[in-house]
Amino acid sequence: MENEYTKRIFYNSDEIIFLLEPNILGVKKSKNMLEVLENDWRIQDSKLKLILNKTNIYQISDTIIEELFPNIKLLGRMKYNDAYNLMINKNVDKKEIKKEYEKMYKKICQIK
Repeated sequence: MENEYTKRIFYNSDEIIFLLEPNILGVKKSKNMLEVLENDWRIQDSKLKLILNKTNIYQISDTIIEELFPNIKLLGRMKYNDAYNLMINKNVDKKEIKKEYEKMYKKICQIK
């Protein structure tokens, strides 16, 4: 967050997709980072989009997230799945994960 180069990239981007883990720690970290982007870096909140990452039955409710981030569009959710770590760490191909990523990609492309 201290890098001037990163700041320029964010400022010149049309959209910034921000992953948020819907738990207390993830929301707190995201809230702090988004405040820096909006207040210090002067990034328009209309550029910011949220994807809830690692969602599960224990996550903070969507209503609370919408209240905490009222001006930021929620694009969707990526469910927590142990297979993600398997795919990332062991390079194992999982078709159900690919389908989930493809759905998210299509949704992101529809924004424009």
